[in-house]
Amino acid sequence: AERAAQNAFASYTPGWFARTFGGEARQRDKLERAIVASRGRDKADHVKRQAAVDGENGRIAFAQKLVAGDADALISALDQFSALGELPFSVDGIDLILVDGRVVVVVDGLDLEDMPEETITLLQSGKASIKAMPAGKRIELHRSAICSATVRVALECLSVLPVEDVEILTLTDILDPGTGHITAQPVLYLRLAAQAVAMLNLARAEALALVERLGGHMEWNRREGFRAIDAAAFAIELDPDANA
Repeated sequence: AERAAQNAFASYTPGWFARTFGGEARQRDKLERAIVASRGRDKADHVKRQAAVDGENGRIAFAQKLVAGDADALISALDQFSALGELPFSVDGIDLILVDGRVVVVVDGLDLEDMPEETITLLQSGKASIKAMPAGKRIELHRSAICSATVRVALECLSVLPVEDVEILTLTDILDPGTGHITAQPVLYLRLAAQAVAMLNLARAEALALVERLGGHMEWNRREGFRAIDAAAFAIELDPDANA
């Protein structure tokens, strides 16, 4: 823009009328002011374009780190581009572990105490019938919640991260028979491959059946619910303080 304004100034040739009645000086002054103004516009445009370049370079650098498996980049990608924040538990309860090229996500899932204690049925009269939920039903509901969360986290990871598969280890609060304390323990392990997802009809899938079909590992019974599984069996080392 400045070059164009300078060319306009340099090529200005006043006519007879402008030379005779003083219009030449006014026009040259106008053209000079146009050079200064266009210089400012050029500077603002440069700043804008440089910001776009810096942003694009930043995205390229981030993508390179993501493809290289940088832990911070993987976590940042999940935070920015996944829908994990929409899940019914805190994203702070999701940890990422890189083990020999494997992507392992540790999920602090919902606990049994988070399950509803009552059922509500709408009667023909229009009134609501509220009853205590049987203990066995709550335990089954808890299993469904854990399975659903595990599958959902795996799907979110595969939709965002440049990986062929992801491993999910889901924890929940259960009684530790050895100490008598309730602590967060691993109860479900699932490895899900992107290739397998492409073959699933997720719209019709039921969480428990899907976990079983995909070879998920868990110990559960209708009376006690979940029992802890050994994370070491899947070559996953948990931070002892994380389960305290």
